[in-house]
Amino acid sequence: IGALGLEETVTVAASGAKWPYQVSPAEFQLEPCTSVSVTVAVTIPPEAGINAADVVTLAVSSGLSATPVTLSLTTKTPAPVLLVDDDRWYPVEDLYIEALNLAGIPFDLWDTRSGIGGTPQVNSPNEESLGQYPIVLWFTGYDWYAPIEAVEVDRLLAYLDQGGRLLLSSQDFAYHHEESPLADRLGILLAEWTDKVTGASGVTEHPAGGSWGPVSLDYPFPNWSHTIEPVPEAAPVLRGQLGQPAGIATGSPGDRAGQTLFYALPLESLPLEARSEALSNAIGWLSPLGGSQWTVSPTVCAPGDSVTFTLVLHNSERSAITAAIVHRVPADFAVTPGHLPPELYYDPVSRELTWSGSVAPDVPATVGWHAVWLGAPSPTSSPTVTLTLPAWGLSFSKMAPFYGAGPDLTSSEWLSAGLDTVRTRVPVSLTFAIRNESAIAANDVALSFWMMQGISPITISTPLTHGSVLASWSGVLAPYETQTATVQIQGQAWGVPLRVDALLTTGTGHRWEDSLWLAFDPWKSYLPIVTRVR
Repeated sequence: IGALGLEETVTVAASGAKWPYQVSPAEFQLEPCTSVSVTVAVTIPPEAGINAADVVTLAVSSGLSATPVTLSLTTKTPAPVLLVDDDRWYPVEDLYIEALNLAGIPFDLWDTRSGIGGTPQVNSPNEESLGQYPIVLWFTGYDWYAPIEAVEVDRLLAYLDQGGRLLLSSQDFAYHHEESPLADRLGILLAEWTDKVTGASGVTEHPAGGSWGPVSLDYPFPNWSHTIEPVPEAAPVLRGQLGQPAGIATGSPGDRAGQTLFYALPLESLPLEARSEALSNAIGWLSPLGGSQWTVSPTVCAPGDSVTFTLVLHNSERSAITAAIVHRVPADFAVTPGHLPPELYYDPVSRELTWSGSVAPDVPATVGWHAVWLGAPSPTSSPTVTLTLPAWGLSFSKMAPFYGAGPDLTSSEWLSAGLDTVRTRVPVSLTFAIRNESAIAANDVALSFWMMQGISPITISTPLTHGSVLASWSGVLAPYETQTATVQIQGQAWGVPLRVDALLTTGTGHRWEDSLWLAFDPWKSYLPIVTRVR
C-alpha cells in the first residue's frame, strides 16, 4: 500500500497441507501502490474421497514488516449433498443448516444471492457444478417473485437427465411453473391454491415420508403454501392438516431418469425435530441405499413369540459400495447371541447389532436375525435400523411397522378396484374395508377420504375448485373384525386421472392410507347425419 514509498521483497511460505500444492510466485518485488496476484494450485489426490478437505496456511513476509501476515485456504471435494440457498427477502438457510447438522448429513452450501442482486446466469450452480453432487437440496423460501428462473429450470432438467436426485422445497414454484417440463419431472398433476397447509405429517408408507407428525407449522413469512396432486406414477410423502398432499416423490432409487422430491410448503416451517427427520428420510431415500427394505414379521404376536428382522440392502450405484448397519434392539425384544448369524456382532451392553460389508450394484445383500418379543403395553416400540455409507459420511434410519399385541389395520383396502367408463356427474359408490388383523381391539379408529379436485361427494351440486376431505367412519374395531364404509361420489372432470385417498388413524398414533385412481368419460351426443341433394 506504499506506506514508506519503497520497493519491498515479499515472500509467500506455505505450510500445514497434506495435499500437494504449488505457490507461484513464492517471492517477488512489490513497488509502492501496486499489487501482485499469487496463485496457489492444490492437487486433490485421487484417493481423497467424498467431502474430504485440506488446509494450507500462507505466511506473507516482507523486509519492511516485522510480523508476517497469515491466511488459510481450504480445498475440498464435494459433499454428498449440495444445499442451494435460493431464498429472497427472508433468509432461512440457518433453519436448513440446523436440521441437517442435527441429522448428521454432510453438505456444501451454495448461495445464489438472489436476494441481493445475484443473477442465475452467474450466481446459480451450473450444470457442471450440479453434476458433482449426487443429491441437490434446493429451497426458495419466500421468493414469490422468481422462485426458479428459466435458466435454472434448464440446468435442473439437465441434472435429472444425468440421473441426478433433487429435493425442491418451494411454496411458489408451481404458481410459476405448473405447465413447465420441470413440473412434469417433479410429478405434479395439478396444484390447488385454496388449501393452505398449517399442519403436516409424514406418509408412513413411503420411505421418504416417515411416521413424524402431525405437527403445527410456524412460517417465518406469509403462508402461501398449497396442495399438489401427484400423477399416478408419483406418490405423496407429506400431507397437510386436512390430509391434502403437500409433498410428492417421483422415481425410485437407481432411476437413470432421475429421482425427485417436491414440497409445496417451505420445509423450514416444520419444527426442528420434524424438519430434521423429514430431511433425513428424504436424503436417505435419495441415497444409493434408498431402495433398501426393512421388515419385521409378524407385525402382531403374543409375548414369547419369535419375530424375524430382515434387512435387504439395495445399491443403486453403478459400482460396489461399503455399507454398515446398526440396530439397537428395543427393550421389549430379546436376542440370543448364540443364534445370531456369524456376520452380525451383538454388544449386550449397548444392545446394538452391527454389520458392515460390500454391496454390489443390483445384487441385494440380505441380513436377517431372530428375536423374542417379551410383550409391552400398546403402543409398542417401532424397530429401527440405521444405514450408513461410510465413504459419504451419511447415515439415516428406517422404521419397520410392528404392533405387537396392538391393532394392525395394514390389510385395509379399497374393495372398488377402479372403474371403467364411468360418466361424469353420475353418482358412484366406492367401498373401503377397514380390517383389524390383531387379537386386540382397535380403539378410536377414524377413517376419512381425501378427494382431489374433479371429484366431490354427491351432496355438492356445484363443481369444486379445490380438493375436499370427508370424514367417513369412526369407532372401535373388534379383534379380527372388518367394517366397510361406502362413499358416494361424482366425477366433475374428464381427461385426467382422478384419485380418492382413504386415510386411517387409531388411538395408538399409527397411520395407514390407500389410494384409488378413477377415470371418468364425458357424456357424448351423436347428432343425426343430414344431407342435402341438389
